[in-house]
Amino acid sequence: MRNVYEFLKSSAEKHPDRVLFDDSTPYTYETSIKTVKSIACYLHNLGIKNERILVNVGRDARTVLLFLGIALSGNCYVPGDESYPEERKHDIISIGEITYGFDIEGLGGLKAKEAMSTEIDEAVVASLEADFDENAPLCLLFTSGSTGKPKGVMKSHKNVIAFVRNFLDTFHLDAGARICNQTPFSFDASAKDIYLTLALGGSLFIPDKTKFALPKIIVDYLNEKEVDTILWVPTALTSIAKTRTLNFVKPTFLKNVFFIGEVFPPKYLNMWVEAMPNTHFVNLYGSTELAGACLYYEITKPMPIDQPLPTGKAISGNEVILKDGEICVHSDQVALGYYGDEAKTNATFKMEDGKRYLHTGDYACYNEEGDIVFHARKDFQIKHSGYRIELQDIEAALSSLSYLGDICCLYDENRGKIVLFVTLSYEIDGATTKILADAREKLPYYMVPNVVKVLPSMPLNANGKIDRAGLKKSL
Repeated sequence: MRNVYEFLKSSAEKHPDRVLFDDSTPYTYETSIKTVKSIACYLHNLGIKNERILVNVGRDARTVLLFLGIALSGNCYVPGDESYPEERKHDIISIGEITYGFDIEGLGGLKAKEAMSTEIDEAVVASLEADFDENAPLCLLFTSGSTGKPKGVMKSHKNVIAFVRNFLDTFHLDAGARICNQTPFSFDASAKDIYLTLALGGSLFIPDKTKFALPKIIVDYLNEKEVDTILWVPTALTSIAKTRTLNFVKPTFLKNVFFIGEVFPPKYLNMWVEAMPNTHFVNLYGSTELAGACLYYEITKPMPIDQPLPTGKAISGNEVILKDGEICVHSDQVALGYYGDEAKTNATFKMEDGKRYLHTGDYACYNEEGDIVFHARKDFQIKHSGYRIELQDIEAALSSLSYLGDICCLYDENRGKIVLFVTLSYEIDGATTKILADAREKLPYYMVPNVVKVLPSMPLNANGKIDRAGLKKSL
């Protein structure tokens, strides 16, 4: 297999009438592959090849079909989000050297509706398939950067294909799995939903995000659609447990619950385990710089609430070791690198002993059972609401506000809140309200601080630096 499109092609040949994507307009495998071919022919007819193409994602099949059409055409898709602040949108376009985007003003004039209805030329499709290269870029995903600028992680078809192969070698999921998507398609974790569904000849259900607002509604949805597998961030699962929803209604068809992206508090995990004793619960560990996940820990009983949840052992096909306490990964799943940043790539992806290792920047240790247990993130990087965020990214973005003096951003792990400490350059009315309003203009919603504390002066340590440790104790 040399292109992720081949997952779709194989399953479509076996199950043409099965529903592949279920949102407001269900798509069967047959209609999906026709649409993907149309998109690829549209791009081919325009002479677009080896380009990075921006797609503003929605919670719909259209988004995924555009991804797959771009992949078939020999191009690379870049998930974006219309809700991003203008500055971040500009950075993504600039850093990614993007000249094409679907339905995005100023980016090549590509039209999704026109692309999805283009007449299919099977000879063109065949020529595109003959030109497949497993090492070609598949997607460019942007994540936070410590300089205040996002980093573009480039992944190949081989990376994603290896993830699917390794994951299914480790977890023998049923063919025809019914998977429910929770994470936005602009978020790296959603790729697991997409490509596992395609490989298994399954169905991917894409509920409107409003269904996640009330736990009972999303559980009812899981039952209505007979969902058997979910790969969600712990925040979504925690909200269901916190409201004691599982005491009244359970997702009765659910066989597999995988969670990734942040720490799942054992207190709430245990509520799930006790309510669903026949369901398979797995803690996954991964990185944006790695397709899918590389570590797993299976939960077979309630976990101690005063101990960290292990991230476990390596998924098939991954070599995971600790170098000076840092989690390092050698695998075909390891990304190509950071687009346009050779220095950063060389610092993160290193050749050692004849192997290329991803240095994750995460620190861990082994427990008595030989499982890897996550300890801390390098520098000031955190996982919040399922997103990887570097706290310095927030500080850098807000430093341009003239009325702010010193800035320090910390994370309150106990409450799951981003806390911003600031001093004012000059007095302003309603400082906290204004800071939050300006933050929403400059940052994606998931990076906006939850708490703002205005200080008369910023505490300093003996080295004259901001006393982050002292502030941390005040949380």
